[in-house]
Amino acid sequence: MWTVDIDWDVAGAIGHRFNDRVSSVIGYRALGVDYSNDDGFLDVVQEGPILGLVVRSFMGTKSPMDFDCALSLQPLCPET
Repeated sequence: MWTVDIDWDVAGAIGHRFNDRVSSVIGYRALGVDYSNDDGFLDVVQEGPILGLVVRSFMGTKSPMDFDCALSLQPLCPET
């Protein structure tokens, strides 16, 4: 049975607000997990660009209700 020894997640991003309703974000993210069992270990790192879009709908009220839509493009790249 595989167990997780350690995991980590690092991201850097920048956003832009087009108007009161639409904003976007672009950045880069890396996620790593170290698995182990009695037979050995496996280190996996997933990294790549991230893209995000937020569209806010006010629906006639003063407080906005957010609808988030995000696309993450991250190829799986195991360490050797």
